[in-house]
Order: sequence, then structure tokens, then C-alpha cells
Amino acid sequence: MRFYTNIVQWGNNLLLREVVNGKRINRKVKYSPTLFRIPKDDGERSLSQHKTLQGNPVVPKKFETIKKAREWVEKYREQTAIYGNTQFAYNYIADEYPNEMSWDIDEILIVTIDIEVECENGFPKPEEANDPLLSITIKNHQNKKLVVWGIGDFENSRDDVSYVKCDTEKHL
Repeated sequence: MRFYTNIVQWGNNLLLREVVNGKRINRKVKYSPTLFRIPKDDGERSLSQHKTLQGNPVVPKKFETIKKAREWVEKYREQTAIYGNTQFAYNYIADEYPNEMSWDIDEILIVTIDIEVECENGFPKPEEANDPLLSITIKNHQNKKLVVWGIGDFENSRDDVSYVKCDTEKHL
């Protein structure tokens, strides 16, 4: 079984996280994207196997790299006749995972992050960040363990909790 859990474009590459036969793999992918343009002449038009949503023929233009595709789009951006998705991670997904994908939730690392702050004056506004941090907790839903970073001492009696004492908010 092979499925991806995350794909993001980073510069001229795609960063891929996937699970292959139960093993998590991270890799950098050099991707050669394809965009589409209007045919130059009747010969190209008659050979075209692709059409726009309006039914007009287009021809594929394959690029060596993501950078070259972006440069081409920038060079011809004043034209309205460039077709295709320039969010190349989605193109990669369509190319590499063309069928319905089977996946196993037990193979996906899911975590929950909880940030606790002092709230003497009601619920704090996160965008202002005026109240001091007290703790940050991450729960791994696969192994059911928690890691807590907190200010000061904490009596921990649970085997599933690891506590990391921090001296200051900056250290936290």
C-alpha cells in the first residue's frame, strides 16, 4: 500500500511524505510539470488530445523543472492563453496517484497541540499574545503518549505523560 500524507512545494522541488508498505518516507522530488497553451496552427490543433473547459483544443508544454514552468508563466502572464494548475503539488498528486487512493489511518501520525496561557481576565486574544504561556502539550494519537513542556514543577503520576520543566517562557 502506498499513499501520501503531505506534499508541499519548496523552491524548485516538492517535499513529499508518504507511507509505502507501512514505512514512513520523506523525500525531495524533482518534478517536471506540464502546462497547456493554445495550438500554433491547424496541424497542432488537429493533433490535440486536450481541451479547455470551454471545449477549445490545447497542447501540453512539459517543463524540465518547476522553476522553468514558473518563468514561462511569468513571461507570458499578459496572455490569457495559459492553461493548467500552477500549484504544482496538486499536479504531482494527479500524476503519481491517478486512482482512488487506499490509506490506513493507523499509518498516519496524528498529533494534537494544546497551548495553555494564563487567563486571569477571561479568555485571551491569541492575536495579541498578552498573557504568559504556562504549558505546551503534544499528544501522539498513535501511541497515546503526551509530552508536556511547562513552567515550573509538576507532579506527574502517569506513565503516558513526559514532562519537560522549563525555567522561562522563552525556554518553553
